[in-house]
Amino acid sequence: MYVNTPRAKYLRKKYHIFIYTFLVAVVLSIGGYYFYSHEETAIKNEKNNDLIAISNLKIDQLTQWLYERRSEAHFFSSNPNFIKNAINLSTGINTDNAGNYFLSRLKPIFISHEYENILITDKDKTIIFAVNSENNHIDDTSFVMIEKALSKREIVFTDIFKCAITGRLMLEFIAPVFDRKGNPTAAIIFRINPTKYLYPLINSWPMPSKTAETLILRKEGDSALFLNELRHKKNTALKHKLQIINKNVPTIQAVLGTEGIFEGTDYRGVDVLSFISKIPKTEWFMIAKVDKSEIYSELNFKAAVIVLFILVLILFSATGLSWIYHYNQRNLFRELFSKEKELSEFHKQFKTTLYSIGDGVITTDKNGKVKEMNPVAENLTGWKEEDARGEELEKVFNIINETTRNKVENPVVKVLREGLVVGLANHTLLVSKDGTEIPISDSGAPINDEKGNITGVVLVFRDQSEERKKNREILETTEQLKASQRVARIGYYVFDVSKGEWISSEMLDEIFGIDNSHKHDLIGWLDLIHPEDRQTMSDYLVNHVLKENNDFNREYRIINKRTKEILWVKGIGNLEHNDEGFPVKMFGTIQDISEMKIKEEKILQLSRAVEQNPISVIITSPDGTIQYINPTWQIGGISCVKTTT
Repeated sequence: MYVNTPRAKYLRKKYHIFIYTFLVAVVLSIGGYYFYSHEETAIKNEKNNDLIAISNLKIDQLTQWLYERRSEAHFFSSNPNFIKNAINLSTGINTDNAGNYFLSRLKPIFISHEYENILITDKDKTIIFAVNSENNHIDDTSFVMIEKALSKREIVFTDIFKCAITGRLMLEFIAPVFDRKGNPTAAIIFRINPTKYLYPLINSWPMPSKTAETLILRKEGDSALFLNELRHKKNTALKHKLQIINKNVPTIQAVLGTEGIFEGTDYRGVDVLSFISKIPKTEWFMIAKVDKSEIYSELNFKAAVIVLFILVLILFSATGLSWIYHYNQRNLFRELFSKEKELSEFHKQFKTTLYSIGDGVITTDKNGKVKEMNPVAENLTGWKEEDARGEELEKVFNIINETTRNKVENPVVKVLREGLVVGLANHTLLVSKDGTEIPISDSGAPINDEKGNITGVVLVFRDQSEERKKNREILETTEQLKASQRVARIGYYVFDVSKGEWISSEMLDEIFGIDNSHKHDLIGWLDLIHPEDRQTMSDYLVNHVLKENNDFNREYRIINKRTKEILWVKGIGNLEHNDEGFPVKMFGTIQDISEMKIKEEKILQLSRAVEQNPISVIITSPDGTIQYINPTWQIGGISCVKTTT
């Protein structure tokens, strides 16, 4: 039997409060669980991103370091002076001069880049020069790689190995040297101690961590061989191996070809989160990892905070729900009145905003009939809002294709059909009420109620006349600039000093006779220069411009890659410096001055011929300016001029 006494009502209210408190506790617990899950995912993602960023940074540094070492080997082995002195040293000609030459060129590199040694051998693999006389041996590994470099005619990389003579770890870059006939004559060896740069780079970690470490390894037979010293085990470089058995180990996954984030156990059997990546142009793999226990230590602290916070919220909810319930009942009508007032004010604000927007705006109902238009839309369509209200949108918003003159499907129709935000294609014209055609761009979006049903469409469009005019002016100016560069045979470039790379204009590529496949770096630039000018220009750029912070201003010869024609060019460049005063970029132009050089040579030849001829000659330019007058005859002490045609 239902009892409706005051006592029963009071008990029912208390029962409701208990139910609400229980529901709040459940909701807070579920929320806490999901928040914990979110934090767990966030922390994992953060650690994943840290591992990826650190790996990519180290790979970039390592790749750049390997590239620089290979570039040095290529530069010296292809340098004509270097080749000449290597031949002299190997054949016993001017050995003192050759030795002094190599010492002056190689010792600064040996010191600045901390090489273990730089050696030169003849074609029989006999050492003929060494910068460091204390480490001038060649073991079997080096001997085999020298033979490989000479036979394959390319720079080889020995990978990290243990020297059979000294027992020390090292790696070498070996570049073959050939004479003018292409015969092997020598080899240059850049010997590196990996403990000086490579291992410190790999073992460093940019943030505090008790367990994080980076590994480099390579596949050796049926095992993964560690190349660097491990953080948690000592004396492991080139000694510690893991057989390809347990596929739950990141090291094994690396040699099997896996890349990216991987969770497993490391060489200690400890659960870790790792990132696996391949080091480009090597047989090496890199693994950045951190123990899961370190990751979850932060998560466990957050879990305790979450539980405590939920308990406090449950207690607060239990004491406040009753007051909130009565307060809500008492203020229900007041709140409804306030909401109604807010809705009315919002509608007024919407109208004000609509009529203040700088673009044309039209709203329609779900049948595509006009409801509202702002003043901009009125001006563009030629329709007044009161006249357009209730009309089909296609009648008010008449659009055609600028090229075909065909009628374009009204975007509102597409929005109502698909329920998506749509935009007009390019070259759309709005035909106003008086027939004026205006280029426009627009977009349409559905208006949805709280249930997601489409109740209308809002269309936003704007006049593109001025924008198209500016685009045409920009295009015309660009074409004029290109035409001017073509007439003057002048192109521009931007040289990034830190990267050693440059970009060039179309005209400059035409002068050089190259395309995008040509290497736009220092070696690529030197390759374009006439061989007789190449060393001079290399020294000029490095010493005069970059080291002494001078602008580039030099005439030199190039060989057009496409036509093989020898051209004279004038290069001009201005340096840009960083806050420390070091050059970072150079902006400049290169002009083909071959015709001017030919004319100068002809004038010089003519001047010499005239000076040897006892005939007075006056040479003028097309504008009448006197360019040259040779000595006149003198007859009886009286000067006279004899002219010829």
